[in-house]
Amino acid sequence: MEHELSEFEKKNRLLLFVLLMVLLIVNYPLIDRKIDDFLERTETVKISRVISPVIIEKEDGERLRLFGINIPNEGEIYLEEANEFLKDLILNETVDLRFGKKKYDEYQRVLAYVFLNGENVNTKIVEEGFANLYFPYDDKLYYSEMLKSWERCIENEKRICQPSQDICADCIELVRFDYLNQIIVFHNKCFFNCNLEKWTLKNEEGKEYFFDDFALSGENNITIIVGDGNDTQNVLFWDYYDVVWLNKGDTLFLRDQEGKLVLWNSYQKI
Repeated sequence: MEHELSEFEKKNRLLLFVLLMVLLIVNYPLIDRKIDDFLERTETVKISRVISPVIIEKEDGERLRLFGINIPNEGEIYLEEANEFLKDLILNETVDLRFGKKKYDEYQRVLAYVFLNGENVNTKIVEEGFANLYFPYDDKLYYSEMLKSWERCIENEKRICQPSQDICADCIELVRFDYLNQIIVFHNKCFFNCNLEKWTLKNEEGKEYFFDDFALSGENNITIIVGDGNDTQNVLFWDYYDVVWLNKGDTLFLRDQEGKLVLWNSYQKI
């Protein structure tokens, strides 16, 4: 039986045909390089294994890392559910891959956007509330689309996008996000104290700061600085060996003691 071409493959072949026609007409070396680049950045494969919600395998055993997303840490809520969601979606399915400027991560896994029947699986995982945005490299392919998926997740309050019901969730606001100096400032706009014990502050990668037995006074600020230092009533130090907030872009997530979302703030250098 002949393989029926997906919409993704049809579009790719049409674009390739147009590029070839232009090359034959103008015989221009730049077009030739563009064709080579295009062919290197797309691939159609069958998925034989889902290792985690972001790691999958092709039939030949090569591992792929879904680009642009990150999942909850081990042991956190929705991790297993996210894994089953991805299995049901793409296991043993033929999918189309799209690669950005950086094709491999530090573990030599292929970084890819996965398309099933023309739909971007990476954005679907985010929109369904199984993953947050994660762009560790200066590669912004599909970033705008991913951000819109995250915003839809917030609007629909799905899974990791569920808003906090804590009385203080409406009190805490972000008043400074200084990623260059690794400084975060929150303000309690309510007149009463807010107990932030077991609340967490995370970045896209999942680096996490735990508030330990801390209450933020009413109508007061708390400053969190990445680095060594002695905590005071108004300044807390995130004792981390490296930077947390990356210059190329990142996202801040503040969650309550139940893991529900209090607020988030994202920046990208596009």
